[in-house]
Amino acid sequence: MSKAMYPEELKDPNVYNKKLYAYIEEMNSRIGEVWCWEIDKTRTDDTWHYSNRLVTEDLIRHFCDAYGETNPLFRDPTYARRTRYGSIIAPPYFITCITPSAIGLEPDDLPSVGFNGGADYEWFKVMRPGDEIHGYDTWLGFGEKKRAENLPRMFVGTIKRTYINQRDEVVTNVYGRELRFNIPPNERGLLYAGTGPSAEKVMSLKPWKYSKKELEKITRTYEEMEKTRRGANIRWWEDVIVGEEPGTVVQGPFDLIDVAAFMNVQGYFTMAFGIKWKRIWNHTRFTLTEHGTSAWEPHLRDHEGHGQILTQSAQSEAGVQHLICNWAGDDGFLKKMSCQARRIMLVGDTSWIRGKVIKKYIQDGEHLIDLEINCTSQRNVTHMLATATVRLVSREAG
Repeated sequence: MSKAMYPEELKDPNVYNKKLYAYIEEMNSRIGEVWCWEIDKTRTDDTWHYSNRLVTEDLIRHFCDAYGETNPLFRDPTYARRTRYGSIIAPPYFITCITPSAIGLEPDDLPSVGFNGGADYEWFKVMRPGDEIHGYDTWLGFGEKKRAENLPRMFVGTIKRTYINQRDEVVTNVYGRELRFNIPPNERGLLYAGTGPSAEKVMSLKPWKYSKKELEKITRTYEEMEKTRRGANIRWWEDVIVGEEPGTVVQGPFDLIDVAAFMNVQGYFTMAFGIKWKRIWNHTRFTLTEHGTSAWEPHLRDHEGHGQILTQSAQSEAGVQHLICNWAGDDGFLKKMSCQARRIMLVGDTSWIRGKVIKKYIQDGEHLIDLEINCTSQRNVTHMLATATVRLVSREAG
């Protein structure tokens, strides 16, 4: 079995922790720094590069394909011309097609010890074909989350990522969270298990064996998603009832094609050889196997011999947005969405995304609905929690 070639000194918890805490202290001294993508062209890590700047119909369609979205508002020009927008628009979560997830910087002298902890999103404008998106990041620093004494220390780093169109209008703000743990390389199996008391249980999970009944339920749900999408049938604010459920979105069973499709439109798998090598060197130099191959991407392979291949939490966030847009219809507008990744999903798992309306109110002249959303695996484990605010049209307001 291949093993990652970590520097021996970093396997010592005392050495590793000292370096980690020094890194966090140094990064917190830089709170408030703004990094403009156009200016910082010398940077080559994943946090900084554009995947795409120009919004096109083809790119929107490819993005929709990567998370199973068939809404004609995003795909069919003839249909979209009859809507209030007059043209195809991009799904709200399309911003991850412009740049990868907004998470913290990689340290130069430490192997990665964290993962995407979710993000908070604010949308102000839609994106249309022909728009050119630019942006910048504002570093907000690391904070420590208090945990039980028997668990590794956890630090949450936050970046505010601002997306701007060619008219200098703010399209979206994203507050991305990255979780880091004081877990030295020789104990990283705990990280992939969730670092909690259930660590050993998670690492010993066997691939799920789906029954015929389960597969039929998945198939039926995919069909129902098409039939129950609100679309051009306006969902009036007055008709919404607190406690009502917005339906169901299913994702899965996840396979490598699903994971690779989404990571490709995010820009992770659009480079090779020297270009790729330069961009991922800070990861790769700690994860070269004894056979000389790069094991930097845990979503497409058994990363370090743990027997698990991971899905991507960003794809689950796309699923949350999918549910909201299906429910809200063409005239609804997703204003805010907050997602918290709680557990790792494995290739072979299936995600069931459901929710309910928890609040209905008017604020600053807007007719708003708040929703709670729960993403649960076929193992009956919640792997993501989310909240959202949607603006709907009102009969009374006209």
